[in-house]
Parts: sequence; structure tokens; C-alpha cells
Amino acid sequence: MKRALTLARRFEGRTSPNPPVGAVLVLGGKIVGEGFHRGPGHPHGEVVALDMAEKIGGAKGADLYVTLEPCSHHGRTPPCTDAIVKAGIKRVFVGVYDHNPDVQGGGAKILERSNIPVSFVGLRREIEKFYEAYTKFVTQKEPFVTLKAAMTLDGKIAASTGDSKWITSEKSRRFVHGIRARSDAVLVGIGTVMADDPELTVRLTKGKNPIKVIVDPELAIGKSAKVFAKGGADVIVAAIKGVDTKKIKRLEEMGVIVLTFSRGKGGSEIDLQCLMGELAKQNIMSLLVEGGANIFTSFIKHDIFDKVICIYSPKILTGSDSLGLTTGIGPKKIADAINLYDVNVRRIGEDIAITGYRACRI
Repeated sequence: MKRALTLARRFEGRTSPNPPVGAVLVLGGKIVGEGFHRGPGHPHGEVVALDMAEKIGGAKGADLYVTLEPCSHHGRTPPCTDAIVKAGIKRVFVGVYDHNPDVQGGGAKILERSNIPVSFVGLRREIEKFYEAYTKFVTQKEPFVTLKAAMTLDGKIAASTGDSKWITSEKSRRFVHGIRARSDAVLVGIGTVMADDPELTVRLTKGKNPIKVIVDPELAIGKSAKVFAKGGADVIVAAIKGVDTKKIKRLEEMGVIVLTFSRGKGGSEIDLQCLMGELAKQNIMSLLVEGGANIFTSFIKHDIFDKVICIYSPKILTGSDSLGLTTGIGPKKIADAINLYDVNVRRIGEDIAITGYRACRI
């Protein structure tokens, strides 16, 4: 199962709206086939493993280890359960059940009706976390939202001048680029685009570039912004309904997808909840929100996030004029603070990364 999970991770972030799945076939104590899903239209991991085994004598009597319950419905490819039964698999060991309403235990039931026992084997919690974005996507029709921030020990994300390069180390930036590579999309506000002119690409590690989402209510973004010039990934700009149609046309002529929304709570920013629904329609399962402070605050206050990753650098900036992680007026009591659960702390060189969940999602 560890090997199956390793295989599944190879295409993490590239299979949406399908889940990344790894599969391993074992016969006589030896691996005779293994595979992973490469994305929509490609064979699923189980089928790839079965095809590999077929080249060396077949998989009859083999055990199948697969990270996710085999599918039992017709999509772009036939059901994996049919191929498993036809191959004469003896037993199937599953990492977790598939929460997709089209499957939801149906794959396991089909196999068991064909006298192929299905059971779990180890790593269940780890695999559940691996599928956290997919599970939310298929059950709630929204992306799994991760908020990421890099800051000093006193919670500053930029100096009073707006300078923020670089608060954290190159090791931490490489860590973040890895998260980008595994995310379907990365989101920032127009303030970050104006201040930092980011590329929002994957550069410090190998991997595909995520879709870029810019929250820009009045379409103030310029043609020369690096998000348009670098990386080749799609760009989605979210604006307010009624914004200048000439600005919309200018961006669409550049190949940008412009989505318009009503104002959100507070009357200033767009309706982020509606934006999440639209991003799901674009098959975005996992969304990495990288800032800035106004965007970060909006996602937190509107309760539109699942996970938070805060990376602290051993620096102290000081000053009430320095830019903090959040803006606006906060709660009057500590009891009203937002609690994080399932918190993990890790060292990244001299930096410290703290990861926590808004609530139990699994």
C-alpha cells in the first residue's frame, strides 16, 4: 500500500476532476504489475497495473492493493471493477472508500458479489488526507482551500514600504512551490499583483504550473503583469458585476477567463462563496490562496478555507506600520478566535511551518 500511495503521488494535482490513484498487483510474494492514473481520458491505475501484469503472464490469483476504492461506473473509461473481475484477482486491499456519490461503496460491493473480498490495510489516515481535496470536491462541489502565508515571528508579511522579498528562506520557497505544483489553482488579490508582480509559477521544483486566479473587482490589472506572461497556465480574473465591459473584452482577447460576481459581505470584495462554486465548475479541486492580507482576511472571516499553512521566519520586523497577516477589526474576545485542529509543526531549514485544519474534514 505504501508503494501504491507513492505511485498515486506522481500525478497529484494533474488528474482533476479525477482522483490520483495508485495500484500494485502482488502474486506469489512478488509485484507483477503497478500503475497510476495520469488524468482524464487515461486508464485508471488498476487497469495500468493489470495491463503490465498481462505482459508477463496475467494477474489471475493476484492480490490488488489500490489507494482508492475501484470505480464501478462508466465515465470516460469503463469501470475498473469489470477489469478486476475479468482478470481473476483473488483479493483487493483498499486504502479508503470513494466518497463520490457515483461510487460510494458500490465498487466494493460489486467485487464482493463476484467473490473477491475487499478489505483495508494500513495507512488509512494518511490516504484520507491525501484525498482530502478530492473528497470535498465530490461531496460539496467546491475546491479544497488552503491558505498559505509567510511571515516574521511577530506576524508581519511585509515592511511598511510593501517590501516582502524574502521573508522566508529558499528552502521554504521551494516547499511552497511544491504545494503549488500539487494544487489545481493558486489565488491572489489585485493588491499582491500590484505590489509584487508575481509569476505564480512553479520554478524551484519540478511540476506543472497551476491555474492562476486573480481577485480584481475593478479590473485594474495591467497587460504587462507577469501572471499573463509567464508559465502558460490559464488565468481567471474575478471581478464585480457591472465592471467596464471594455476592460473585460481587453482581457478576454488575451485569453483570460473573466468571471463576474455580486459584491460579498461588507460591500467591498466579490462574493467569494460564489467564486468557489465557479472554480469547481472549472474542475479546480484544490485551491492555494497566497494572499495578500485583505484576501487572507476575507477567506478567514467568511469561513471559506479548509487548511492553513503559516511559515515563520526567525526574523522580527517590529513596527505598527508593518503589514500584518490580517486586516480590519477583529473579535473582542479570545474565545471568539478561530481554532485550528490537527496541527502539525515542521522545520524547514531555519524556518518553521505550522499546518492546521479549520475543522475535521474527514
